[in-house]
Amino acid sequence: MCLHELRQNDQGFSLIEVILAVAILALVTLPIINYFTYSGLRTADGRDKQSATVVAENVLDELNSYDNFEQIENIASSGAVDAASWTVVPDPSNPTKFTYTDLTKKVQLNGYDYEAKVHITYTDHTTSDGKTYDTGYDSNTVTKDTNEAITSEFNDYEIPNPNRIYGKESVVAKEEDQLDRAISYFLTNEATDSNTFFTKYNLIKDKLDRRLAIHLEYKDGDPDIYKVKVSYLYELNGANISPNIENGVYEAPLEISEVKRESLKNIYVFYNLRSGYDNDRVKVTFGTGISEEDIKNIHYYLCGLTTTECPDRVNNYKFLLSTDSDPLALKCNYFFNGNTDTILTAKEDDGSTADFISKKTKKRIGAIEVSVYEKGSNEPLAVMNTTISE
Repeated sequence: MCLHELRQNDQGFSLIEVILAVAILALVTLPIINYFTYSGLRTADGRDKQSATVVAENVLDELNSYDNFEQIENIASSGAVDAASWTVVPDPSNPTKFTYTDLTKKVQLNGYDYEAKVHITYTDHTTSDGKTYDTGYDSNTVTKDTNEAITSEFNDYEIPNPNRIYGKESVVAKEEDQLDRAISYFLTNEATDSNTFFTKYNLIKDKLDRRLAIHLEYKDGDPDIYKVKVSYLYELNGANISPNIENGVYEAPLEISEVKRESLKNIYVFYNLRSGYDNDRVKVTFGTGISEEDIKNIHYYLCGLTTTECPDRVNNYKFLLSTDSDPLALKCNYFFNGNTDTILTAKEDDGSTADFISKKTKKRIGAIEVSVYEKGSNEPLAVMNTTISE
């Protein structure tokens, strides 16, 4: 009986049993296969989006490298860098380019082909020839279906241009800790130690007199290079102070600079006003060989800054040339701020004003959207937005 049963078992699995086993195996492994398939697709999708983001960033960097929108609008013209990969739609000769610009660029990255579409919408503005444009347009003629007009109020302001100050044409001097250094100097040179520290400190601070000194000379005798030194000259007012404190003069530099003679146009001095004063004395001197011809195009900007110790400005704050100034000092061009509301406006001798910092108004501001597509696709893989002004 047992031998007979063993012989029957030698016949193997039946077809039904095999089919059932395969079906069960498929049911068990299908979720695993789906997981790895989905994971692979997500990985590929993530890689594509990451690459598309890199493409968008590169395109934005390229657009930012141009100085104005005219260069961008002519980006596909002959002679432009990488012009062959760019297309401008519509044609840049179309006047609508003053309200929007559409560009496309073909890009290849990591062996894959992408297309970057750039849409620039401008603020309301008036061109140099007097034509006025707004941001309204027929959406059927552009790649984007909708667009909200960009308010132009942010383009109505004159923007200070600090490059004029911190450029190769200028020397900039600013007060920092010169007062503390001067007080320390006189404390250490006090004749006796009969007074307490704080008594001496306050006595010196209250009686310390200050002059501004500006000296211009040739560096080491070289007529092609100027050396400019801006300093405070501190001295103790000898009247009504303790005889235990020795009178003297202490020079505290604010700035020492070397600049090419042909470049120097401006000397800016930003200093703190002191409470109780309505004027400052300035000593202007020159080294050997400096002539009136040398200084006629140099402007001296003297700008007093208010502090918590001096909350109120005197509108008619004056500058007086020290008697020990060089005779050429009378030939210099001086500008100073005599207004409590701003530190950027200088008063000239005739009462008119001049800007300490030049200002400029932006011509156009453009809202830029870069959408990156895989070649042949209508769904963007990456979208980036920014603004550029000119």
